[in-house]
Amino acid sequence: MAPTPSPIRRRSSSITWWFSIRFSDSREVPRGGRRHVARYTPTGIKCESNDPSGGLEKASRVALLSKLFRKSYGVVDVHEARALVERGAVLLDVRSGAEWESGHAPEATHLPLHEVIEGGRDAVGDRPVVAICRSGGRSATAARVLARAGAEAYSVRGGMDAWRRAGLDVTA
Repeated sequence: MAPTPSPIRRRSSSITWWFSIRFSDSREVPRGGRRHVARYTPTGIKCESNDPSGGLEKASRVALLSKLFRKSYGVVDVHEARALVERGAVLLDVRSGAEWESGHAPEATHLPLHEVIEGGRDAVGDRPVVAICRSGGRSATAARVLARAGAEAYSVRGGMDAWRRAGLDVTA
């Protein structure tokens, strides 16, 4: 009896799978000449395997385990952020230059998000970092990147919108 062909076509080349989670790291698990990699980039997790018999599944397991052990960041409200800054944390404003000029917290340091992604950890040193943007999205990305680089990082919930609503000082 002749073997029936499999409905799933297996490739011998690298299998790639993208997730919509953002980190900046890489984990590799070599097994018997086969390679399974979970690579974290600013655009997502890229899983690769050169194992034609289920490499994608093994690579995604590597990604999941790596995600479980990643360093995370905290989310704080504007009053907690202010308290952290008073205790020595850096308030890092990751908005664009035009947004910065329209008003920022007096104690903030300006470093746009793209510069944080390119290596902003060096700019803040060993102090804890409280990232702030307009509404909280970009600051979460900045805090995640900084936490992955080893910083104690926080994102301000609600961003400068919440800062203004709370009546905290803003400098133009």
